[in-house]
Amino acid sequence: PQGRNSQLPAFWSRNNSCLLQKWDGKTGWCNSPFQGSEITVSDILRHFKQARKRYPPTAASFLLPYFQGAEWETELMSIEGLHCVYTYPPNSQLFYAPDGGNPKTRWPVQV
Repeated sequence: PQGRNSQLPAFWSRNNSCLLQKWDGKTGWCNSPFQGSEITVSDILRHFKQARKRYPPTAASFLLPYFQGAEWETELMSIEGLHCVYTYPPNSQLFYAPDGGNPKTRWPVQV
């Protein structure tokens, strides 16, 4: 929640919501909360689309678990120019936990 596992100097977290930020003209890397959050992935995707509509060079890469029929699937597929660049299989080690651990994913993850 505090960005302890952030990989870049500028980041947003539960304590600094991306929905309160202007994305216009930025290029972002989004590892959105997809469970147990008051913010949904669809909320974040809509916020991105609004910024891109205001300023078309706005860009982002989204790292999302592949859940067929996920709440965000329709919103994600409505993004113009969207394409999946890679799908990591389950049991991939993609993340570092705040405690330094490197847990395996339980499902496919798409970029």
